[in-house]
Amino acid sequence: MFECYCLFDAAGRLTEEGVDADGDGLYEVNRSFNTRWPPTAGPLRVERDDDRDGIFERRETYTLEGRLRTVNDDSDGDNVRDRIAVYRADGTVAKEGRDRDGDGFFEEWRFPQPGAPARVGHDDERTTTSTAGSPRGLPRAGARRAAAVTPAPPPCDSRES
Repeated sequence: MFECYCLFDAAGRLTEEGVDADGDGLYEVNRSFNTRWPPTAGPLRVERDDDRDGIFERRETYTLEGRLRTVNDDSDGDNVRDRIAVYRADGTVAKEGRDRDGDGFFEEWRFPQPGAPARVGHDDERTTTSTAGSPRGLPRAGARRAAAVTPAPPPCDSRES
């Protein structure tokens, strides 16, 4: 039995909707809407429970224009998001982060370079390294860097909302 819920603000604008496609009482998809965007705009955020355990493993954020902005995943089911992909306006991956030890901090960052090997930065000591102002999105001096690697396919598959 298909089930859906919708929440509205005082002005009658949709703020959130959820879908329970198999009728088990657990919502597999939850969409949140920005009420400052035009009423025709798509969702700001989509959360997905792909293994149907009641916990959303995947969070996608979108721009006003409906372009994918970020995908954040819990790939190992421990309820800690351990992968993130940040997308450029053209839909290509700008950077990817991985939390390899489940502590909530991303230790590895990949920066795909069009037509060149990806650049990879490592931070295994949980220090924060800003990429703001650094050339071509590379980590600032002081961050541990690994050798360039051959680009791999993005870790996040694309699915319809």
